[in-house]
Amino acid sequence: MVRRFALVRWRLWGGDAVTVIDQPSEDDVAHALDVLDAAVGGLQVVDLDALAPAEELAVVGKLEVLRRRLDHGTDRAADHLDRSAAFSLDGHKSAKGALKAIGRLSGSEAYGRVQTARALRQLPIVEAAYARGEIPTGHMRAIGRVVSNPRVKEHVAGADAAFAAEAAKLGYDDFVAVLRRWESLADSDGAAQRAEHLHKRRRFSLHESDIDGSFAAEGRFGPFQGATMQEIFDKFEDAEFAADWAEARELHGDDTRVEHLDRT
Repeated sequence: MVRRFALVRWRLWGGDAVTVIDQPSEDDVAHALDVLDAAVGGLQVVDLDALAPAEELAVVGKLEVLRRRLDHGTDRAADHLDRSAAFSLDGHKSAKGALKAIGRLSGSEAYGRVQTARALRQLPIVEAAYARGEIPTGHMRAIGRVVSNPRVKEHVAGADAAFAAEAAKLGYDDFVAVLRRWESLADSDGAAQRAEHLHKRRRFSLHESDIDGSFAAEGRFGPFQGATMQEIFDKFEDAEFAADWAEARELHGDDTRVEHLDRT
């Protein structure tokens, strides 16, 4: 059964074109793809110049939510492919191989989809939030990597609600830090071994250019040293940005934008 649910509007050469889209039934995959195709087509030609700055920011936010929901649908398809073994029809040995070939994807992207899909089988609360567009795709890939660690398997189900809550509110770097802390607690032996390995491989060098006298820094640090240096650099960057912003405001007042900053 099909019912009408939306209108997609976009401007075409001075006029408005309107397409009526029908919501597909749960068992109508072809119609669902047609609906998506029509909606994307409308989005690709919409007049963005007509938007006020606040409206444009709102559109960017809405698009991000929709993109996450689409990524959830893509990962859901990868999950079904992984379970059904339909990939073997074309001679592929795995869902990853089929995704890589069909989509001309990198190995890491194809594996990331399958890895995320497998993780979601154990995380119903996270999956529901991802389906609503509350969790960014990058966060989901990070969850997939952590959950794939066999030594944390017995702790995954108990972390479902916490993962969903933190992923829905934290930025990527902060969320990855939370995941690392959780993994280190859930897999204390593995975390200790990794930390010791990274500590032994630490190095730092500073090179002066013979051409212009400039310096380039290069280094590798363990988790503790790296986190400490990251905090120092972040505070320095924030201070420099604040100084540049204050200087730009003296010239441009309330109209100051990022492009007015000399060093940003």
